[in-house]
Amino acid sequence: MYFVHTTFLLLVHLCTICSSHPFYKRGISDGPVIASNFADPAFIQVNETYYAFSTTSDHKNVPIATSTDFNNWAIADIDAFPTSNFPSWTTGGIWAPDVVQLPGGTFVLYYSGTSKDDTSKHCVGAATSPSVTGPYVSSSGEPLACDLK
Repeated sequence: MYFVHTTFLLLVHLCTICSSHPFYKRGISDGPVIASNFADPAFIQVNETYYAFSTTSDHKNVPIATSTDFNNWAIADIDAFPTSNFPSWTTGGIWAPDVVQLPGGTFVLYYSGTSKDDTSKHCVGAATSPSVTGPYVSSSGEPLACDLK
């Protein structure tokens, strides 16, 4: 367990050191950059626009905010991962989404979703989209990781 914890801290530290300016900009902000219920945000820059993805809130499974300067944000009126695109193993309750872009251009949304088999637990899933804003569609009928023991 010590090894896992130490490795995680090292990766977080390296990501902070090696990351580009968005994290630096966040560090010098004078206050909330996204002044709404926008929990657990994950950020990605595509061309000249930054995108932030949030845990389920405001009747959206994965809310999105956009910015061109990483200081002024607008909440988009779209849901990146509509309920109709959920895999059969989850009821929703999307937590801590993260989006990455693959070399071919496809975007992958990694997320934690409430398990239908045990709603007190979450499983990790992935969904893809050709557009950073979605809509994301489940990549598989099974979660990537799910420990319901």
